[in-house]
Amino acid sequence: MEADLPLFLTLSREEQRAIIEALIFVANPDEILTEENIFSIVLYDTEAINKNRKTSIEDNEKIILPTSKEEFTELENIASAKNFTVEEIAKIIEEINLELDNSNRPYRIVKYAGGYQFVTLPQYGEQVQRMLQSKTRKSFSNAQLETLAIIAYKQPTTKQEIDRIRGVTSSSETINILIEKDLVFVAGRKDVLGKPLLYKTTPNFLKTFGLDSIADLPKLRELEEIADQKLKEVSEEVPEKVFNITQEDVEKLGESISTFSMENSNNSAENGDESN
Repeated sequence: MEADLPLFLTLSREEQRAIIEALIFVANPDEILTEENIFSIVLYDTEAINKNRKTSIEDNEKIILPTSKEEFTELENIASAKNFTVEEIAKIIEEINLELDNSNRPYRIVKYAGGYQFVTLPQYGEQVQRMLQSKTRKSFSNAQLETLAIIAYKQPTTKQEIDRIRGVTSSSETINILIEKDLVFVAGRKDVLGKPLLYKTTPNFLKTFGLDSIADLPKLRELEEIADQKLKEVSEEVPEKVFNITQEDVEKLGESISTFSMENSNNSAENGDESN
């Protein structure tokens, strides 16, 4: 039976950790490497699959990942012979991080936007960022941060709605810059007169601000308190990644979101008074 298993399943746990660590290390930072992706990559062994299916994959077929749900299920069935599931990937990553912690390495593997990547620990981020600042630092204007904050909480939203909340006419260039930075994308058109464009945040927005999902954004009622504390709680959880924003940008975003929150609360109160 061992001969019919993908090579990965015949390796020791230590060797499996080494392979997954290397895979995450070399992954493109712009790609989202999920547990399912890693599971597929390490187990998609052409020779083993040929022995477990009626039709063979030819040697000249350059297949790296399963191309359908059926093929992914086939991988799960093969892996079940060793009681290896997708959930095991997360456990292995936890083991890798424990090794990194025990050996005092300056980085860890973290989950952002549903995928895994290496990040520098906060205590080393400032020094690393200073060295590479001229090449990698992302800067944001106040207008960009205000616009981004509104889109994050009101998405999908239109430019007209953004202007109403900000109280000023936003430049289309501001939104275009956010699109160029892969923080915002056009999500269609609103079904109203004029069919204005709708904007939403991208997976890269989550990665940039150290969030796993939109659900991790602070609730509107919590924003004023967070801004007053300079986002202390958030900053402690967000590593100073070389390829991400600075702490100053995070604090500015928090202030922008807080302003939006207070205006939103005031508008709600005014509407309530009018109804009375």
